[in-house]
Amino acid sequence: MAVSLDSFGIGITYGIRRIRIPFISLLVIMLISSVMVIVAMTMGTVIRLLLLPKYAEMIGGIILVLIGLSELVLVLHYLIIQSF
Repeated sequence: MAVSLDSFGIGITYGIRRIRIPFISLLVIMLISSVMVIVAMTMGTVIRLLLLPKYAEMIGGIILVLIGLSELVLVLHYLIIQSF
């Protein structure tokens, strides 16, 4: 879903700005996006077989919190550097 929403937003923006992307580049983007979706779905299937849903939700929540904290640290680090 995220790949589709990102692609939709980028496509709208490029269309408004009249930016043209060569066809071969579009094919490469399509291929990479498709491979990433297939890899993610395969990993999800394997993880589902290995973990109970309760633990999978807990791990997913922890990963999201860690991503948020890392972004917060990056922004704070940037703001501190800019203040000097």
